[in-house]
Formats: sequence, C-alpha cells, structure tokens
Amino acid sequence: MSLVRLQFSGNTMPLVMHNGRLADQLNPLAKRLKSLAAKRKKSDDDLMEIQRVEWEGGLYYDPKIGPYVPAEARRTAQGFDQQHPGAAHPSPVIWSAHSRSPLGRPGLP
Repeated sequence: MSLVRLQFSGNTMPLVMHNGRLADQLNPLAKRLKSLAAKRKKSDDDLMEIQRVEWEGGLYYDPKIGPYVPAEARRTAQGFDQQHPGAAHPSPVIWSAHSRSPLGRPGLP
C-alpha cells in the first residue's frame, strides 16, 4: 500500500466534525458527562471539566494515530455526498469506509 497525500482547495464545503459517541449512554465519557451535569451546584472547576469532556467526546481520536478526519467527513467536505440525488459529481477518489486521515502536524505526537 502506498501513502498518498491530498490537499483540497477551491470549491469545497466547510469541514464540521463531531463524534456522536456521547449519545451512547454506555460510553465512559458519556457517563462522566452525565455525572458532572447532574450536579445541582456546579463550581467553575465542574464547568471546565464539563467542557473538557464534551470536547474530548466530540473528537475523532484513535490511540495509534491521534486525532483524525473520518472518511465520511472528507467525502462530505468535498461536496461528494453520494447519499443525496443531485449531489456534486462523483469523487475521483475512492475512500475506504474505514479510512482515517490523521490531523497530526510535524512536532506533535
């Protein structure tokens, strides 16, 4: 397998990503968020922890590659949403359903 680097420019859609794992009530982060949000009187530290858990829960993260962009987000940002009739032209790039693009930068883990 060879590594291909792509850069999208021009007429692309905004990239908005949010992992839906906090909707899973059995997810450890969702449980943590639920316990924090249940407090009647929240301190500033509680509010900061709620924000941190929400941020971490919304991040697409893999322990091996770090933060990443899932294939579906790339396809949608390119304007190649195949699910809707009348969508833009089919993508010349075939993305694997399990493909992940790391968001790492040089010098970051």
